[in-house]
This record gives sequence, structure tokens and C-alpha cells, in this order.
Amino acid sequence: MLLACWQTSYFRDALTAWEANLYALLPYRVARVELRTALAPNRTLPFTIEAVPQDSLAEVGTHILHLSLLDGEGEAVPHYQANLVAMGGRVKGKFRLALNEPPGDYTLRATDVATGLSGEINLVVPPPQE
Repeated sequence: MLLACWQTSYFRDALTAWEANLYALLPYRVARVELRTALAPNRTLPFTIEAVPQDSLAEVGTHILHLSLLDGEGEAVPHYQANLVAMGGRVKGKFRLALNEPPGDYTLRATDVATGLSGEINLVVPPPQE
């Protein structure tokens, strides 16, 4: 269940003994998740991810962003997944694609765990240079 504090002042939920729910209460609305990257010639993929609030004056807190690389079939490549801590809603990083990673179309997706919002960038991975 995704529920934002600007949508209501209270809510009810019923849990059974074996269930668990996660609730996130943010004092601002996340409008979108922005993802910026460009594949470098050495198959390094630097990235910047930002959870952008709807109110540009809002003080953005810490977010957990899930990063996934999807292959051309839309399946996540397991060894290119990570949960990143985004202090102030922003995180920078990079990873290097393996030389034996098949060339082709890929999608880099970042998802804000609290809101479920995602940002994506399509990439074309060329064959490795020899």
C-alpha cells in the first residue's frame, strides 16, 4: 500500500499474524525519479539518480533507490542490481559492464522504494573493444 501524508490525515489497516506491511510517511510528494547516465568507451556506466519532489523548496530526506539493469527481454540482470542510499534524495555511482556481457539493448531502471516511482534510460551496449 502506498499512501502519502498529503492525501489523508489517517488510515486503517488490518494485518493477520503472518503479514507485514511497510509504510512510508513523507512530508513532501515525490514527483519523479530522474536517472542520468552515459556509457563510457571502457564499458563503465556512471550514473546519477535523484528523487525529485513536486515542491522545489522541499527539504528531501533519505531515500532508498533500487537500481536494476534490464536486458533486451526486459529481464533484470541479477549481478547489476543494488539498493542505494540516497541522502537528500540523490546518489551518484558507477559500475562496469563485464567484457562478456552480450552487446545489445538494455534499460537502466531506478525505483524509489518508498513511493514506487521509477525512472528509466535505454542504453545500447556495443561489443567490447579489443
